[in-house]
Amino acid sequence: YNKNTLDIWQKLTKINANYKKALRNYGNYLSEIRNDEEEGMEYLEKAKAIESGGSMDERLNDFEIMFADDTAIVVMSGNKETQGKITKTNSGVANLFNYNTVEVIGHDVNILMPSIISTKHQTFLEKFFKTGKEKVLNHESELFTLPRNGYVISVSSII
Repeated sequence: YNKNTLDIWQKLTKINANYKKALRNYGNYLSEIRNDEEEGMEYLEKAKAIESGGSMDERLNDFEIMFADDTAIVVMSGNKETQGKITKTNSGVANLFNYNTVEVIGHDVNILMPSIISTKHQTFLEKFFKTGKEKVLNHESELFTLPRNGYVISVSSII
């Protein structure tokens, strides 16, 4: 492990070992960045177990956050011919990624991802269009993104 990441994780778990977003972020980090899918899955399953018990008030709060002015929305084409191309964004994209709408419309959504993630994403898109099978549509997930400043960040995403 990167010592800094492990130190931060240990501090977070002392504060709240059951914080579902932190569990998802760390699980995704382990699975996708550290390539430790087994341990990553343990954290993702724990987050899912906590999430399934959420109250209506918590879900309403999540809905309000999703449509807040500072939430970045990226609409990606689902057509086979233009798969993965950004078709629409809101002003939150400029705030989060430091790209304006003109700079991203028509470009592949992978420009907003670290290369290790964009490769997996492209493979997922190709597999989806070949098989029609999906596991992530209509679900909230944590993704790693790459703003213009070059620092990888984790965001919540509904696909």
